[in-house]
Amino acid sequence: KIAIMQPYFFPYKGYFSLLSYCDVFIFLDDVSFINKGYINRNKILSKNGPLDFTLPLTNASQNRKINHIFTYNLPFFINKREKTFLFSYKKRPFGKEAHHLFKYSTGQNNDLISNIAINSILNTAKYLSISKEFFLSSKLKLSPSKGEKRIIEICKIFKATEYVNLIGGVNFYNPENFKKNFIKLSFLKNHSYTYEQGSPLFYPDLSILDLIANLDIKNVINQINQFSIIRKTI
Repeated sequence: KIAIMQPYFFPYKGYFSLLSYCDVFIFLDDVSFINKGYINRNKILSKNGPLDFTLPLTNASQNRKINHIFTYNLPFFINKREKTFLFSYKKRPFGKEAHHLFKYSTGQNNDLISNIAINSILNTAKYLSISKEFFLSSKLKLSPSKGEKRIIEICKIFKATEYVNLIGGVNFYNPENFKKNFIKLSFLKNHSYTYEQGSPLFYPDLSILDLIANLDIKNVINQINQFSIIRKTI
């Protein structure tokens, strides 16, 4: 089972559900950057509700590949935002654990946003004892193909029998093309459950850091493993 996704900065729990389900995970780091996407930002919970947590970039553009984009003045930003993070989660049961993950992942002397995003995912996966085979698409010597053709090419390189994506991508793929290549096409639907966030309202799909700050590891893993797999056939 193979999953292929752009690297996101501390993504929401559905991303880690995908990690939990697959055998091999490919970071799609050599495709176009997505403006206002989740490659360099996510949301945490402040006293006033969800707060965008965005890493500043230099010359970010959809005309440039993710692994060619550098951060801008990151140490200053991290120092400033670290205080916001600490203030937001200092009273939560596992706020220290979430803060440690954030600080460690953003302090590993990387300037490329692709590396920082990947570090945030790998370090979180390690914290949650999720062990998989990880690869970078930029290291696979792929043809110039795009979209579905590129996905199928990667699947064939790894002799995958199943390609799984998040449910949001269900309309972007033609199951017939996967069937021709003997690959099952599947989509993961994450089940959303509430948990205590220290707020009168519940805000779903925040960064995984919010889940980690509020629940012990056992319950975080339990939340991540609440999903269903939908097969798409002709």
